[in-house]
Amino acid sequence: MTALRGAERSPPRDLGSFMRLRTLLARHPSVCAGREAVLAQEPGLSARFFARVLPSILHHAGALGYAHLPALLLTGRSAGAAIPRGTAASVIAHMVLGSLPAPHHGEESFPHTSFDRLLASRAPQEQAKLRCVLHYFDRIAEGPPRGTLRVVRRVEPARTAEDWAREEAPLGPLTEVPSGGIEDADGCLQVDFANRYLGGGVLSGGCVQEEIRFAVSPELLAALPLCPALGPDEALVLHGAERFAAFKGYAFTLAFAGDHRDPSARDPDGTPKVSLVAMDALDFRRHIDRSAQFQGSLFLRELHKARVGFSRAHGEGAPHTVATGHWGCGVFAGHPQLKALLQWLAASSAGAGVRYHTYGDARCGDLEGFCARAAARFGTVGALFTRYQDVLARGLPPGDGWREPWLFPALLEGA
Repeated sequence: MTALRGAERSPPRDLGSFMRLRTLLARHPSVCAGREAVLAQEPGLSARFFARVLPSILHHAGALGYAHLPALLLTGRSAGAAIPRGTAASVIAHMVLGSLPAPHHGEESFPHTSFDRLLASRAPQEQAKLRCVLHYFDRIAEGPPRGTLRVVRRVEPARTAEDWAREEAPLGPLTEVPSGGIEDADGCLQVDFANRYLGGGVLSGGCVQEEIRFAVSPELLAALPLCPALGPDEALVLHGAERFAAFKGYAFTLAFAGDHRDPSARDPDGTPKVSLVAMDALDFRRHIDRSAQFQGSLFLRELHKARVGFSRAHGEGAPHTVATGHWGCGVFAGHPQLKALLQWLAASSAGAGVRYHTYGDARCGDLEGFCARAAARFGTVGALFTRYQDVLARGLPPGDGWREPWLFPALLEGA
């Protein structure tokens, strides 16, 4: 009880948070088995949790005034919000304590914001995510980070096939990167392979690209209560989230790998110059005909989604580079060559180059070589899009056409 009495000297400002704290400190296995397991993994971590991490959580929770929360970024409306990084820490602290009011606006549906599952889970990958968040509060125990987290919802009218066929933007550069992560691509717009609910299963069982990124950069969690589900013609851009934790493994082998000091350049106010775009791919896991992703409205939806994510607001400056990879090609069953092609088309249309991370996955074949040959032959986005339509008009190859790497050779046939 010593730790509880110590925590009572600096309680959260509202009774609900204080009662939640009592629950968090309880020993009931169904409530905090995950927390107990995490604290038992490292010598001295339990003592550090009660002496430093928990007081940090309570301090940041107590600093939040709900009147200062930014407005919701509602589906279908282009809008942005600026969140001081100290306020972001307070929002996340209340999420941990279970005292943040559930977001609600009419029929809008929001991401999951409760830490209950992480606090209770004994699954190693869930404990890894919780450990990352505890490390974040350890790092900021002396005070909130300087700078601002900016969240922008971009919404653009969908383009038709005729619009894309008329696109005169030149096909831009693409560099294939076989090793290293998207999160290491300093100075690039880094793609979050997002769920339509921002953060995906970061707090509720997910452990792949998006969930890992939100765990090692916990400030991204502060956007969850502001951002209802993404529509088909929109993306979310998040600027200024620092990476605090290192990790190893992936999916069910995910593990916390210690402290990470983010090398990103900073704005004068301390904001890290890190930009992330969250864009959700279509899920073909249960689709009866996965070859449908090559055709009509589904293909155009993905092409437009990427174009919205990669675009820059008017006056934002010089051409930029997008760091991406096999978007929607894991559990969502997207075709790797198709997704690489449409991302390259979308980036070129937006005036951006592409840094394509393959993580050693060779399903695209010689992607960089294909792009060089296609750029030399077709020149513009519209010409390559038209060639793609001509290839599709002949039909997919027999059998598992949605699986096989047939697309690039077909586009270059006769070149």
